[in-house]
Amino acid sequence: MNYSLLRDEELVDRLVNEEDKNAFQEIYNRYWKLIFLQAYRKIGSKEKAEGLTQDLFMSLWDRRNMVGIQHLSGWLNKSIRYAIINFYKSQAVKEKYRQFAENHFNSSESSSDHLARLNELSESISLAMDSLPEKTRMVFKMSREENKPVKEIADLLDLSEKAVEYHISQSLKKMRIYLKEYLMVILFWIFKTW
Repeated sequence: MNYSLLRDEELVDRLVNEEDKNAFQEIYNRYWKLIFLQAYRKIGSKEKAEGLTQDLFMSLWDRRNMVGIQHLSGWLNKSIRYAIINFYKSQAVKEKYRQFAENHFNSSESSSDHLARLNELSESISLAMDSLPEKTRMVFKMSREENKPVKEIADLLDLSEKAVEYHISQSLKKMRIYLKEYLMVILFWIFKTW
């Protein structure tokens, strides 16, 4: 079968209903360059634009049964726009954290102490994430790591907005339990400098 002759709707149907890798490959071949160029124009970094493009297509394959695609090119364009927005939000959060760390952490502390604390915190976050049910973990990652709004998560996972809010609430409760001791340390550092 010559997949290049199929319409977008037929490719999406084969992708979703038959998990057809050749249909996915054709979608990728047809749209990767347009998606990459859109990301590159907005971000200005070839590597980061390539990463966002790859992540978008990996997400399409991973969630092929969950996404309701009516119009493929529109869905891809909307998805890359969200990815670019989330990229900039993530950059802003990292910058705020960097500034916070510079202003609030005791500069006399050794870098090895910082690294040890960061490693412990990272391990605790991983344990907390692993303890979440799969759907809750997926919602949490989309909400907190990818900065997706509740409505978009609900659309992507075919859930109600209330269900997404419930999963976020449950994940935050679990995270608070696992990260309780670190929250106390951070609060101590903050109030110590005031």
